[in-house]
Amino acid sequence: DVLDHNGLAPELVKIKQYSNGVISTDPLVKRFRGAYIVSDVAREIVIPIVNRSLSGGRIASVAKHSLQHEDWVVNLSVYDGDFRNELFGFGMNKKALETLDIYDDTELPLLPGMSSFDYSFRSFHSKKLTSDIVPTMENYSWESTLNAGRDVTLTWDNSYFGDNDKQLVLENASDVHVVDMRYITQIKLREGAHTLKFHYGDIDYIKEQLIEKESRVGNVYPNPVKKSEGVISVALSLPEGKNEVALELKNSLGVSMTSLQSAAYNGGRQTIRWQTNMDQLSQGVYLLRVSIRDSNGVSKNSYQRIILE
Repeated sequence: DVLDHNGLAPELVKIKQYSNGVISTDPLVKRFRGAYIVSDVAREIVIPIVNRSLSGGRIASVAKHSLQHEDWVVNLSVYDGDFRNELFGFGMNKKALETLDIYDDTELPLLPGMSSFDYSFRSFHSKKLTSDIVPTMENYSWESTLNAGRDVTLTWDNSYFGDNDKQLVLENASDVHVVDMRYITQIKLREGAHTLKFHYGDIDYIKEQLIEKESRVGNVYPNPVKKSEGVISVALSLPEGKNEVALELKNSLGVSMTSLQSAAYNGGRQTIRWQTNMDQLSQGVYLLRVSIRDSNGVSKNSYQRIILE
């Protein structure tokens, strides 16, 4: 009723609201509650009083299309403790533009303490896109950033992806982890900054996107590390060929405390599990140096801050 009265096409306007710990695009606004819409101009919204039954005022839900359809969207939800935000997503539409348009979503102003994370795909004119819909094409990759103030969970629904050859994978560049979104419906993200890439297309395109041109070092886990267990795992993404990898633990003064001898690893995503005796070490902050020398003789050192307890 509100959209009709103000001449706002319901298929082009998303009513966004916060209720019971959930931010969503539920089009039904409950009594004594409000909602947001995004507008680039000053606009007065009139709330009409209409004598109509509740069922007559509902807005039809948006159909979900498979990944081979010309119009499809994957909606993402972020769970932050008891709080959930459903206003994230990506997809394609034959009428969409590469730039900001009516199919995209921009960030919603949140009250202090409502969320401990910041999520966005791209920015246009100081507006961050929380949902990025691009023109329909065979292959495409989205890149987004998530800054989490504490551990969060990212979820999605894959039940409508369909029986087709289109692939959709999520690459967490922060810990060099790759997830097939057709078979997995959630990932847990630790506190901190994350770069998330969503690759869509045929299998050859996906393989090309995931081939590493240079070495990358992901997160160290667990962190903090328990002295009694003395186990450190490091996620790596290595270029093709043989790569020499060595680990060294240094204290805050840069003094080497223990090390793992260099060993050869093939290209691709690897996880090195290092178990060493840490009984002689004191609790505190240490630096883990990861040294990588690739098949072309290029050397790279990466430092990870870890806590020993």
